[in-house]
Amino acid sequence: MPITQLQFSNVGPFDKIDLEFDEHVNVFTGPNNSGKTTILTVLAEIFVFPFTFPMKLCRPGDTTYQAGIMIDGKESLTSGNVPIIGTKNLNSFAELLENLGYSTYVPAIRLSTGYRSQGPSSGHGSESWWEKDLKELANDVQGQLGAKSYEEIKKEFWDRQGPEFKKRLSLIPSQTSIMRDEDIVQKIIELDYRAYRQNQPELRGVIDTLVTMASKITEGFP
Repeated sequence: MPITQLQFSNVGPFDKIDLEFDEHVNVFTGPNNSGKTTILTVLAEIFVFPFTFPMKLCRPGDTTYQAGIMIDGKESLTSGNVPIIGTKNLNSFAELLENLGYSTYVPAIRLSTGYRSQGPSSGHGSESWWEKDLKELANDVQGQLGAKSYEEIKKEFWDRQGPEFKKRLSLIPSQTSIMRDEDIVQKIIELDYRAYRQNQPELRGVIDTLVTMASKITEGFP
C-alpha cells in the first residue's frame, strides 16, 4: 500500500508507537484490547473521508501523529494532532486523498463471538471536521465576500475544490460490516481460487499465511 509509516502518541492503549508498513499486505494480530483497532482508526482519521474519530480513544497529553505516503516514487510526510477536527487544510487534504486513491474503513463484527463493538462513525449524516472548517472559513471571509452566507461559500467550495470529497461521499459509506464466519471462509476460498485461475502464486502465499495466522488466533474460539 502507498502508506509507508505511522507514528502516534497518547491514543488508545499507546503512549507512543512507531509502525512501518509493507507495500503489499499488512496484518495486525494480538489479543483483545491490545490496540489493533486503534491503529486502524488513527489511519482512517488521517487518510479516510468521511470519517469521525471516536474521542474516547484520546488520552491526556499531546495526541500527535506523523504518517508517510508514497507519491510519484517519493515519500511525503504529513503530521498533526489526533483528532484532526478543525486543523486540516481542505485543499491539501483533497490533494492527499487524490494521490492516495480511494480508501475506506470497515470495522467487522463476527456474529459467532461476543464482540459487538460498532467502531467509529464514518461521518455520514453528522457535521464533520470539514464542515466545521468551512463554517470557520465563512465567518472569516464573509466581510470580504459581500456578506455571503455559509451555504453560498460552501457551494463555491464544492464547485471549485470539492470533486475529490464529492467522489468519496457518493461511494458506499464505511459502515460496520456484520459477517458470519462461514461468509469469511467462503470469501477466502473465492479469493484463493481467483488467484489460482490468474496464476498469482504470491497472492496465494499471502492467503495461506493469513489462514494459518487466523487459525492460530481463533484456536479454541467458536
